[in-house]
Amino acid sequence: MGIPTVLEVRVLDVRDASFEARENLLSGIAARLGEDRREFDELKLRVTAWESDAKFAIAMSDVYGRTTTVGAHLKTLSAAKADGWIAARACLAADYSAYAEAVTRLRVLVAAGPIASSALLDARATIDSVEAARYDTRAETGDSIKEKLWISEPAVEALVYRSRSLEGRARSDFAAAVSDMKAGEKRLKASIGAATRSPSLAWAVARARLAADYGIYAEAVGRAELAASGRRSISALRIPASASLADLSK
Repeated sequence: MGIPTVLEVRVLDVRDASFEARENLLSGIAARLGEDRREFDELKLRVTAWESDAKFAIAMSDVYGRTTTVGAHLKTLSAAKADGWIAARACLAADYSAYAEAVTRLRVLVAAGPIASSALLDARATIDSVEAARYDTRAETGDSIKEKLWISEPAVEALVYRSRSLEGRARSDFAAAVSDMKAGEKRLKASIGAATRSPSLAWAVARARLAADYGIYAEAVGRAELAASGRRSISALRIPASASLADLSK
């Protein structure tokens, strides 16, 4: 599929982007990184003594580290050839998904503190583990993600129960996040199956897609947590489709 020339695209668009749409895709992500960087630089000034708050400092450091990783991908992909696009795109999707989840986790931490379901999903460590998984451990990799989904189910159900008192924008935000969460879970389960059945030559792409889909699901859970707490939910998956790669150096 191609990338629409509108104001926003999503991680799923990154995962499925065509080679012909790469310039719009890469410039859009570059703009998203720049806007987020300015937001978090300001956030550090507003959060009192953030360097002494271990959880906040770790979350902030993770966001900055993943910004650097995604930025490096953009520079590499801007010179990518058509025959290497699918593999390179899969790696970008996995790392951008991890970045988006890290951003949402930081916003959850600042807005409402850590909440059980996202903690149980442990997205940061899980995505890193999947991206490093060997082909001969593909069955164990799939089983570990299935287990995390199973363990987190009661906490996710508790979010739905808490949402009954929501009204207005918070209720709409929660409903949208739950819709994304259900779609993400279905897609993730399909990716688990595809990865565990993957032939060795296709493992790198299947593994990267599995990591990306796990991050997408975990990010939706994070947004549901924000909405269930009655606070504003801002999706880190949305990317303005205008800017140039030069913005990364600013």
